[in-house]
Amino acid sequence: MKEEELLYQNYQKLPTPLKGYLKEEEYKKQASSLSQRFSLNTEQEEALRYEIILVLLGISPYDDFTERLRTEIGLDEVKAKNLNRLCQNEIFNPWLSVLREFKKEIEEDFKSISKFDSEDMEYSIEQLEEAFNNLPEDIKDAIQSSDLLKDVQLVGYGNKLHIDQIGALGEEVGYVLLGLTKINNFLPRVEKRLQLSPGLAANIVSDINTRIFAPMKESLRKVHHIGPQKKEEEEKESSTPLKPADLAQADNIFEQKMKKLFNRPMIKEEDDDEQEKKEINKEDQDDDLPPPPPPNSDPYREPIN
Repeated sequence: MKEEELLYQNYQKLPTPLKGYLKEEEYKKQASSLSQRFSLNTEQEEALRYEIILVLLGISPYDDFTERLRTEIGLDEVKAKNLNRLCQNEIFNPWLSVLREFKKEIEEDFKSISKFDSEDMEYSIEQLEEAFNNLPEDIKDAIQSSDLLKDVQLVGYGNKLHIDQIGALGEEVGYVLLGLTKINNFLPRVEKRLQLSPGLAANIVSDINTRIFAPMKESLRKVHHIGPQKKEEEEKESSTPLKPADLAQADNIFEQKMKKLFNRPMIKEEDDDEQEKKEINKEDQDDDLPPPPPPNSDPYREPIN
């Protein structure tokens, strides 16, 4: 993943004084001092330094810092608020005016990602609002989160897209999350709208799957009505509980659609005993994530079969 590229590109845009502050790594000393005061372990201290960097580079809003301390570092609400207050006073406030100006520049650069153009968009505002209101809560939260914008940027930069292409990619991701674009149409739409080669489009879709779609796969199943039965059959038999075989079939159909979408090879079917053993050993693993690339391979340059 090219996350380092995004960090470096934003660093290059910073005003000289803030660049100097980061280059001298003064923030590391301050983060270390705060970590000791709040009894953070080594892993939490590293996470704190990273979150501070994201704010100073204009990638994460400083207004969301308390919430990120809770979700990314695992602090309780009181501890997160207290640590946020000290970070604001000791680290962010001296650079507040610089951060505000830099934030405006970043928002201007990426404004096409975070909003729809009313002249070009396929759906009316009313259609978008209606689709949003019917979503599961976790997808609503994802759409409203600043992390979604950051993930789209990371995928775009990682695959060397232009700003307008990143904006279009953000819209296409939004259409899938809203249930307006079927998941098996996502790949061809990205390829056509962004005018990409099939291989590059497949890489981008795979990255989007890993970063955005896979963590909410269960909710996306509901949004896209993915299951073994047709709509009329579901209405007719809605009161009949599904048998284990039906549930397995539903999972299989979802797997097939996701594999087709993300260009994954089909998994060889095994007999029931072997499959049951593997399910017991791997029940906590995410079957929808693409398999890791083989050693010494470049996942962004592998041929797509």
